[in-house]
Amino acid sequence: MRSFDFSASALSILALASSASAFWRMPCPGRISTERLDPIVAPGGVSGHVHTISGSNGFKAEMTYADARGGACSSCPIKQDMSNYWTPALYYQSENGTFINVPQSGDGTGVYGGMTVYYLQRGGPNNDNLTAYPEGFRMLAGDPFKRAATSDFAGQAVSFVCLDYSGTSSYTSGLPNRACPDGLRAQIFFPSCWDGVNLDTADHKSHMAYPTKYSYDNGPCPASHPVHMVSIFYEVIWSTGGFDWWNGTNQPFVFAQGDATGYGFHGDFLNGWDVDVLQKATDTCNNDSGLIQDCPVFEFFSNAESQACVIAPTVNEVITGELDALPGCNAVTHGPDRAPYSMTGCTDTGKLGAAPVYYQNVTGWDYVGCAPDSVSSRTLSNSSYMSSSMTVESCLSFCKNKGLNYAGLEYSTQCYCGSSLPDSLAPTPGVLGNCFSPCAGNSSEYCGGSNRLSIYYTSANLASSTISCPSGNGQNFTTPNNATFSINCGGDSNGKDLKMAYVNNGIQECVKTCSTTTGCVAVSLSGSACYMKSTVGTTRTSSGVQFAQLVSAGSVVASSSSSSSSPSSSATTSSIKSSSISSSAAASSSTKSSSISSSTASSSIKSSSTSSSAVASSTMASSTSSSASATSSSPSLATNSAGSVYSLFYSSDSGQGSFTNTQASSSYTECMTACDTNSKCTAFTYVGGKNGAGSGTCWLKTQMGNSVSAGSNVLTGSRVSLGVKAGSSSSSSAISSASGFVTASGTSAKSAASSTSSSTTPTATSTAAVCPGSNNTIFTDTSSGVQFLIECGIDHAGGDLSMVYVKDFAGCIATCAQTTGCVDVSLSGTACYMKKSVGSVVNSSGVKGAKLIVNDANILVQKKFASTAKSSSTTKSSSTSTSTVASTSSKKTSTLSTVAAPKTTTSTKRK
Repeated sequence: MRSFDFSASALSILALASSASAFWRMPCPGRISTERLDPIVAPGGVSGHVHTISGSNGFKAEMTYADARGGACSSCPIKQDMSNYWTPALYYQSENGTFINVPQSGDGTGVYGGMTVYYLQRGGPNNDNLTAYPEGFRMLAGDPFKRAATSDFAGQAVSFVCLDYSGTSSYTSGLPNRACPDGLRAQIFFPSCWDGVNLDTADHKSHMAYPTKYSYDNGPCPASHPVHMVSIFYEVIWSTGGFDWWNGTNQPFVFAQGDATGYGFHGDFLNGWDVDVLQKATDTCNNDSGLIQDCPVFEFFSNAESQACVIAPTVNEVITGELDALPGCNAVTHGPDRAPYSMTGCTDTGKLGAAPVYYQNVTGWDYVGCAPDSVSSRTLSNSSYMSSSMTVESCLSFCKNKGLNYAGLEYSTQCYCGSSLPDSLAPTPGVLGNCFSPCAGNSSEYCGGSNRLSIYYTSANLASSTISCPSGNGQNFTTPNNATFSINCGGDSNGKDLKMAYVNNGIQECVKTCSTTTGCVAVSLSGSACYMKSTVGTTRTSSGVQFAQLVSAGSVVASSSSSSSSPSSSATTSSIKSSSISSSAAASSSTKSSSISSSTASSSIKSSSTSSSAVASSTMASSTSSSASATSSSPSLATNSAGSVYSLFYSSDSGQGSFTNTQASSSYTECMTACDTNSKCTAFTYVGGKNGAGSGTCWLKTQMGNSVSAGSNVLTGSRVSLGVKAGSSSSSSAISSASGFVTASGTSAKSAASSTSSSTTPTATSTAAVCPGSNNTIFTDTSSGVQFLIECGIDHAGGDLSMVYVKDFAGCIATCAQTTGCVDVSLSGTACYMKKSVGSVVNSSGVKGAKLIVNDANILVQKKFASTAKSSSTTKSSSTSTSTVASTSSKKTSTLSTVAAPKTTTSTKRK
């Protein structure tokens, strides 16, 4: 390998002609593909090695000038240039002999880095007129099989720069034998002298020649190749800095054709220029700045457009990750002899096939394409939700139920809906875009990408009418699911609030949201805040509010606010849900079990005095299930025989997340056990006897969805912690109500203290309360010793106790630990919301949640901190601490249908 300095060569070139410094530098911010295609050397088939390809998306295995020009976009910025440029890919050979693809500079989430192409007006010592590449022209520079340095101009045209921005970057003729902390730059200069006849030749090189003297990049052309063309030069930067140098003797990188020397580096060029534009730029754009913007004849794609210009792969093989051999069975060779064509004992399995399809065929919907999106300017802004079980079908269903024609999916988990698609943000026909992210709920589907939306459209008339205030006052409005509401543009109601959601499309969207929310019979819209109500109450005039009341019901789909919750899945629970609801039935259902009766003075809580008293135990049978009736709004904590702790919701379904079902022979406890042993499971829904007792069917779920009212034979559980002591005597005895801390036998928490052991504490612990680093771990508050389960991105509906401003997440948890009756916290910014009950899950990426590990020790600590805050005249003895806590927590009616704090929607942040 030779090291050399280009400065002397550069000085000699400048001395040859005044125009030698004129050039333009074209940075290509993306590449269209990385695969074994080469329409010059291997037209119509699979090429011998992997290439990284930039330029026109008209690129394919066999192509013409017209194909290149027919591309809809280019990963390079000049619109009049639809050429293609490619070089071999680079791999890292690890110590165990496997190969790992090396990323190019610019590679990132959903985007691919490209190369830089220089166009240089170098006419040699005679200042020859320079000719643009003609239509159909193509050429190759370099020799893929070469493994030794040569001193001819063709050898000098290949070089490398070991990038070290500390000031010690160096040039070499082959791959540098030292680590390059800021990357490796590969360079190749193409010959500039044409025979004037052939657009290509059999070896793809003979119709071109390097100058006869002075320099490979600026000298006189030979008589055999008299036409002097504009010169091109490639730079490709590889991010080699992150790889270990396990071999202290030889550098560990190898090009895709098996070249460990670098002397076989090469490049291909297939002309796709508007020839007249290229000729005009060659003649007139003589600025020495190198900026393409200084050439007035050019028009440009934006960086985002170029990065979205990709093609679907057509060679069916794996070329990234850790590979046993280089794709194409290329043997690694170090020279100096020329390389063989392939290695022995390796089978080349690469085959041309159909390009993959990155969208779903959904009846009634058309795929529009991949569109740009941003946080500051949403492409679809009417309604949205996030879900860790997102699929294309669930997003389309959500938008349809909102009465919106456009649906878009992004970042695998996000769904956006809109009534229109701005022309400036619409997908470009023929441009695939970077919508390659697998859906979180189905990895075989695609849900957009990084700042890219997979857009679908339906032409169906989703709503039988549209309406707005004040013109719609006194009229009826019918939603897409056939629910009819009467509109009052200047009214309000004191009916019981169910929840609140922010809407962008006025009373129309507010009503549609109500129509897809179980139990909602009326709405009041104030600004963009849509308050859904479970009862109508007394209506009154209010000029700043718009009101709508259900007249006749349609098909109700259980959901929550449009910005933070997913639509309910009906795939496995449709048999236990009612498909429609009337106004009176909704009011009755909402009123029933919506509040907890208070018991203000008793030293122990009796199951008969509290409508939400827990009745479950880990050995629940019909004999215990009738002792009291817990509601779906007041969860209880149960411990199974393995020591796992679950929140139980009675007469409630989990709304979403089912991935399998299994038959349980006796009771819901087998469902808990089945969930324990499945790595995907965090929650379950059990359908059996009354309150979940008796044999039935168990649905395992990836997450706890929104609580949906169901029959008394339905029970839902959400795991709090995974057990560590199977068969513990304490693990099946104590169950505490999250709202009243009542055991299964109805005794006070104090009397059950001895039955609670560390078996309810999971092994995964964290010493810091941070998100997402501590997600799903147990955090112990240092000041009190109380334990909490960290739930990053999780909020729980309802149950608000109080709100305080805190410095950080740990401070929020500490406040809850020291607050009597607090069992859950949600931190939004610096606002810490403490909750007296753990309601249904609301996914909210901007929220940090923590759930109390409910045991008697933690309850006593809360009492201790509460007691120390009182004066000595009101301090209670420790012997009554548990009953005081229980009494205090039940003094106020726990109305779980109270409007959720605005944090559940405003704090939701998306990328």
